[in-house]
Amino acid sequence: MTEEDHHGYLGIPGARTHLVETRSGRAAFIKVGSGPPLLLLHGLGTSSETWEPTIRALLGRFTVIAPDLAGHGRSSGASLRGSVEPLVKALDDLCATLGLETAAVVGHSLGGLVAVRFALNHPDRVSHLVLVDAGGIGEEMSWLLRLAAIPLLGKLVFGPSRFWLKHYHDRLFVPPGDVDTNLLRSLHQSRTLHVTADFMRRAVGSSADLLGPVESAYLLPRLGEIAAPVLVLWGEQDRLFPVEQLDRLRETCPLVEIHTFPDVGHWPYAEVPDGFNATLIDFLERRANG
Repeated sequence: MTEEDHHGYLGIPGARTHLVETRSGRAAFIKVGSGPPLLLLHGLGTSSETWEPTIRALLGRFTVIAPDLAGHGRSSGASLRGSVEPLVKALDDLCATLGLETAAVVGHSLGGLVAVRFALNHPDRVSHLVLVDAGGIGEEMSWLLRLAAIPLLGKLVFGPSRFWLKHYHDRLFVPPGDVDTNLLRSLHQSRTLHVTADFMRRAVGSSADLLGPVESAYLLPRLGEIAAPVLVLWGEQDRLFPVEQLDRLRETCPLVEIHTFPDVGHWPYAEVPDGFNATLIDFLERRANG
C-alpha cells in the first residue's frame, strides 16, 4: 500500500490518500480518525473529496474510510454491463484487501445504491446503513437522468459542455450557488474528464432507462431483508430523486428511520453539513448502544 499527502484544501490532520492494488484494480481512499470503522461512499462522477465536512465531524469518533468508487477519482475503472455490481465487487475487494470485516456504511446517490447492494450481498459486514438521497429507493427520477441513460444523449449530459454542466449542477443544490466552492471545483474538474464522463453515462445506463430504474437497480422491495439499522436522509427539494418516493418506503419498511431536510436539494451533506452531521452521528451512536 502506498500513501500520499491528500489534496491540500482538505487540511485535515492525518488525512492521507492511500493507493492499494486489489483484485478489481487500483483503489484510492482517504483514511483518518480512530474508533469503529465507517465507510463513506460518494455519488456519481465525484470522489471522496466531497465528504470533507463529514470527515471532519466524524474523525474523532470513527475510523473514516472514504474510497473513490471504481472509475472515479484515482481508482481504476470497472466494466459495467447492465448492472452496478462491478462497483459493489470493487468495494468488496477493497474491504478484503484492508481486512475490514464490519463497518457502518454511508452512501450518497449512486453510492447509496452500491451501499444497499453491498449490504444485501454481505449482511454480516454492515453494522449500520445510511442512505443519502440514494438511487434505487424509488421509481421516480429526474428526466435528465432518464435521458442520460441513452448513449448519445448521455454523452451530452455528462460531457464537458458548459451549458449541460450548469444545467446539471443547478439541479443538485438549493439554491444552486449556495455550496462550498471547493466542492464545485471538484465537480467541475470531474465533469471535464472524458473518461469520467463516459463512465458516468455507462453507470446511469446500467441502472436506468427512459422509464426509470431498471429492475436490478430498484431495491426498495429488498430493504426489509437488511438486518442492520437503516437511516434514510433526504433533501426535500431533491430534483433528481424526489422526496415523495419516501412515502412508499414508510409503508414498506416501517422500521427504517427517515429524516428529511427542508429547502435542501440532492446534496444535504454539502448544503447543510452541520444538521446532516448531527443527525448522522446521533443515529450511529444511538443505534450502536441499542
